[in-house]
Amino acid sequence: MMRNLCDVIEEYIRDLLKDAEELVIQRGELASAFRCVPSQITYVLSTRFTLDKGYVVESRRGGGGCIRIYRIKVPKPTTLLEWLDRLETGLEEALAFGIIASLEEQGIITAREGAIMRGALRKEVLSRNDGGSGSDGEDLDVRFTRARVFCSMIRNLLGVSEGN
Repeated sequence: MMRNLCDVIEEYIRDLLKDAEELVIQRGELASAFRCVPSQITYVLSTRFTLDKGYVVESRRGGGGCIRIYRIKVPKPTTLLEWLDRLETGLEEALAFGIIASLEEQGIITAREGAIMRGALRKEVLSRNDGGSGSDGEDLDVRFTRARVFCSMIRNLLGVSEGN
């Protein structure tokens, strides 16, 4: 079975990211290497290297389309707990899902635990209505609730009580 070009580009980028904390590439050069149009590279980045999958992609205009890609790194458990205490401003769904993906990849939580967490932290589950006041359709109550539920889940998974 012949593999899709998007799959090949994704695998290539993931392989480069295995050896580095971040990757800076030129969209045009990558497109030339794979004999495709730059928009094909943009498509792969926008669908396969998303925040909810644990990646941050920064694109700079000009200069040949420089792109910086990095994986969200979750700190070790003790530092993670300190970091969680700073989520007082709330937590957006995409960032929560990105952190969960990173926790799974690092072996801190299982795929099943991650799936349960994503299910419980969805906007549709936490929202009391269909709309919201945030630019992404979430009101602040949903973000605050998500942050509190997320922190509680992580503390329970790590076996740390709320007071510690």
